[in-house]
Amino acid sequence: MGAWMCWLTMRDSLIRVVNVSSQVSQMAMKKCSAELQARFRDRSILEEELVTLLNKFIETAKAGKHKENGFADSAYGMSKIGVTVLTFIQAREMEKDSREDILVNCLCPGWCKTDMAGDKAPRTAAEGADTAIFLAFIKPKESQGQFFYNRKPIEF
Repeated sequence: MGAWMCWLTMRDSLIRVVNVSSQVSQMAMKKCSAELQARFRDRSILEEELVTLLNKFIETAKAGKHKENGFADSAYGMSKIGVTVLTFIQAREMEKDSREDILVNCLCPGWCKTDMAGDKAPRTAAEGADTAIFLAFIKPKESQGQFFYNRKPIEF
């Protein structure tokens, strides 16, 4: 049981885990080998395998050999693949819990004006936060293990 699940067991109700990912994960996924794409998209992947794959990315990237090992050429994109896949793993784990009020989803806030993105980004931080707030208040079992953008589930 991960530390996040231990914390959840101490809570009473209306638990929402909203992970912040990015559609950059989808772009990075397209640059991964077919084998890695299949592993990352497999909804039965375990957290240990995800960690192993991401550690392999880090090690091969340090050696400049990540592309020849089937990984995308973006550390940010690979990290967001990790966030998205971890969301699916966490949601699957929560399906085993009898409480229906624990939901785990992730979202892409879009390209927002921040210190990282700069002033050319088209969205305000408030616009980017809208889907997170939406997900924090959805009804029990309304959505579990989904990737959202603009309050709607999108494909990963």
